[in-house]
Amino acid sequence: MEQIMTNSSYSADAQPFAGDAKPTSFLNLAKTIAMTGLSKSLIYEVMSKGEFPPCYRLSKRRVGWRESDLTTWMNSWPRAH
Repeated sequence: MEQIMTNSSYSADAQPFAGDAKPTSFLNLAKTIAMTGLSKSLIYEVMSKGEFPPCYRLSKRRVGWRESDLTTWMNSWPRAH
């Protein structure tokens, strides 16, 4: 399998995960919602604009987001004053 997405371009399409990188963990949608504080619809809306980390196909019927990608994305948010 080949990883198609890069950290600089995000897509709403689930991508296969290449085994060369070893992420610490994948989060399902419920945990992604809990971590980011965003709703399901907002996550998919932001993904469709290419502004959210990609999800990866983990099995035939399961996708997940790399926790490290979500942390990096959240750390890039501007701070409130």
